[in-house]
Formats: sequence, structure tokens, C-alpha cells
Amino acid sequence: MHPKVAAAYDSLYNCKPYVGPLVSNRHGILRTNGFEATFDGILGERAFIAVMQIMSRANHSCKPNTKSCRQKYQATYTASRDIAPGEEITVTYIDETRPKAERRKELKTKYFFTCTCELCGPA
Repeated sequence: MHPKVAAAYDSLYNCKPYVGPLVSNRHGILRTNGFEATFDGILGERAFIAVMQIMSRANHSCKPNTKSCRQKYQATYTASRDIAPGEEITVTYIDETRPKAERRKELKTKYFFTCTCELCGPA
């Protein structure tokens, strides 16, 4: 991995920081920031986890201002409403149509935070 790419990767947040003899900090970064990606190849369709240089930096909201679209070798965010200059770009990590208690439980279990977005309100 090129040193600049490694530095960018290593600067991503890691909410799953277990480090042991068989698991590195980079594995936690992958588990925290990775997106599922599927590719058709010689061996058929295969699923992978991809960390994307820009997309993996977006934070969660249960009322996100973007929608993600993943196709074959490309992934994009598209604004789902007007986004003000300086406003954070947000995505949803979960099914935002579920009840607040279920959303918060899943986010706490998988990502170790209590959501306080516009839809969820204070903790």
C-alpha cells in the first residue's frame, strides 16, 4: 500500500479497536468503515468489504442528506435534499424506517454510539 494511502486509511475512525496477535488495528478500521461490495468474476459473484477513500468518511444520521448507490466497481453519494455550504454529509448505517429504540440499539451494538441525530433527538 502506498504510504499516502496507508496514512489516509489509518486516519479513519475505528470503533472496533480489538488488537491481538492475529488482528491488527487496520482490521478494526475495515470493520468500522467498510461497505459491502459484490463483483462478478471468473469464480462467480463474490462479496467483499471495501473501504473507500471519501465515502468511508461520511457519518451516520437516521435522517441522512444523501443516498448511496453502489454499482459494480463504483459507488456514489447523491444528495437527497439541498445541503447547505459547510453542512456535514451524512448517510445512514441502518434501516432508518425502524422505530427509534431499535435503531439506537443496533447502532449501539454495532457501532458503539448513541444516535442523537435530528430524527432521534437527545440521548
